[in-house]
Amino acid sequence: MSRESRIERVGLRDSILSWPNLRRADEPLSAEVILRSPGLEQFARQISPDRRSSILDLGPPRRGNIDYFSQFPCVLHILDLLRVLADDPGMSAPEEERDLGQVMERVVSYDGQARFDAVLGWNLFDYLDEPVIRALMRRVSEYCRSGTLLYIMTSNRDTIPDDPARVIIMDEQHLRLEHTGIGTRDCLKYMPGGLERMMRSFRLQHSHMLGNGLQDYIFTHV
Repeated sequence: MSRESRIERVGLRDSILSWPNLRRADEPLSAEVILRSPGLEQFARQISPDRRSSILDLGPPRRGNIDYFSQFPCVLHILDLLRVLADDPGMSAPEEERDLGQVMERVVSYDGQARFDAVLGWNLFDYLDEPVIRALMRRVSEYCRSGTLLYIMTSNRDTIPDDPARVIIMDEQHLRLEHTGIGTRDCLKYMPGGLERMMRSFRLQHSHMLGNGLQDYIFTHV
């Protein structure tokens, strides 16, 4: 299935939003925290105001993030990774029978000439096990250029919320994390070296402690 089935023009800079499937509006919030993110600041500096960039957002559609990127001349592709993985029939097979390569070919599917300048992974890796991250990033790397940036966050706490916090860009330095629900799960506690081993075509450039048990990373595709 093509990931380009819905395209809208948004914002002031002739940006393009590619969002394959509409979903329900966000539910009410129960808590939020605001963090300064040096990694986001570095990421934002790499988005050219003079050249149209192509950005892959692995997270769900967030109005605040769409509004932020609409100020740039960019093409913003929104994947909503956790939802499309949950909907893919290949993920319901027993783990030993899953063909994650085929799953990712279905889930991450763009025009063969597509090349992303930047990828936003947000806090999603905390909710993916190592084989899934490996398969995902092998597939994503097929659409990356040399120098493509990858931004992610991970937690070093013992537990994390059952569902990922919503991450909203407030400005080029600050993020708002919005939490819902009260359930928790064990945290996978991925370390920088482990992340780099899972993503062989990416190299760690910078990492920063954000507070609230979170750490952000900038990787570069080689």
